[in-house]
Amino acid sequence: DYAKYMGLSTIVSQPKKVLTEQDFEQMTVKGTCQTLEKEYLRLTAPPRPELVRPFSILKEHLQNLKQEYYDETKTKKRDYLWFCSQLKAIRQDLTIQR
Repeated sequence: DYAKYMGLSTIVSQPKKVLTEQDFEQMTVKGTCQTLEKEYLRLTAPPRPELVRPFSILKEHLQNLKQEYYDETKTKKRDYLWFCSQLKAIRQDLTIQR
């Protein structure tokens, strides 16, 4: 399935072919995951769209993270490592989708 997710057929079909913007668009993963909170995990395989969050979800989650971080009234505070993990996961999803 590597070829399906990374556009290998586009690259290998003609070794000397100059890639166009359309070729790069075919290789880009478009996220479909609707879950806000997701732990950071290092990628060990090509990214799958159902595990990557789209920009709108990432934006909403970032707003929630900022609100939770600055909320003084919360009795159950999240620790620093949890916030780091969430921010790394957001960065990863953004990077995957360019």
